[in-house]
Amino acid sequence: MTITEKILARESGASVVSPGDNIWVNAGILLTHDVCGPGTIGIFQREFGRDARVFDPERVVLLPDHYIFTADEKAHRNVDTLRAFVNEQGLPYFYDPGTANYCGVCHVALPELGHVRPGETIFGTDQFSPLMALGRELAGGGGNGDHQRRNPDQQQGYHLHVADHLDILEKTHRPQQQGQDGGQDKQNVKVLAPAQFLNDHVSEREDGIHASDSG
Repeated sequence: MTITEKILARESGASVVSPGDNIWVNAGILLTHDVCGPGTIGIFQREFGRDARVFDPERVVLLPDHYIFTADEKAHRNVDTLRAFVNEQGLPYFYDPGTANYCGVCHVALPELGHVRPGETIFGTDQFSPLMALGRELAGGGGNGDHQRRNPDQQQGYHLHVADHLDILEKTHRPQQQGQDGGQDKQNVKVLAPAQFLNDHVSEREDGIHASDSG
């Protein structure tokens, strides 16, 4: 399996996943910000009731980073909606603009703050959420309603399709030599499986997604 498939397998409880599978995976971390947060909160309260509680306060992160440099009252209203929800739910990971706790762009800050950990899944309502997968994690973007999904066991999760992987072409050069036809030899082209570099540095102990001792 590729490293992505290893993570999907572990987070779905399966021993193996293959392209074409449709699986439920655990939501390790759910992220939202001031653009999509109010909509996400609205759907959550509509579907589960205003008194409903999030599935795990430790796994929900809110970080406003779009409407924070403006005097527009409607933009500020979005951040106020997040503040109210955080207070109602008792969420510990809210990085409020204008405070010492604030830490900038969400998809940059979460890896820096340790919310993104190897082998886990993280789903955000920001279109750049996949950029958080910098250290052997699986990160993806989702819509406001996607954050409300529950698997058949009523656990917070995402229903995903395991896509076929793409081969990555890596160009390797060699000294130019005179060919038999009088022309120059063309560059070699080596086909690598996705994330082959990471897979080469991942050990097979336990779930097979830990960084190897060799780096």
